[in-house]
Amino acid sequence: MKQLLNMSAFFFVFTQASKSEDIPLAQIALSAFLVSIERSPAAQKVIVEKGLHLMREIAKYATKHKPVQEALANVLESLFTGDMHMSLEESQKWSGVLLS
Repeated sequence: MKQLLNMSAFFFVFTQASKSEDIPLAQIALSAFLVSIERSPAAQKVIVEKGLHLMREIAKYATKHKPVQEALANVLESLFTGDMHMSLEESQKWSGVLLS
């Protein structure tokens, strides 16, 4: 449960920093978010089931910031290694965001 709360807090900070274009803070929050999801399979599942669309919307704010896009790609890679796989439809949605 604590991991989910931490993950939510990091994600919230990332969201706000991205919207206000505070890229250094967005990168730090995204790095912490990545660590929190890597440590918790439950958190990974929550993000895959409920948070991908939010992450994609936030990624649109950061299209001109390569380091943030790279960090998002790392988060996606972390989420979809092992047992979980991204659907073709979901991967198409993300490719338009990350390749822009």
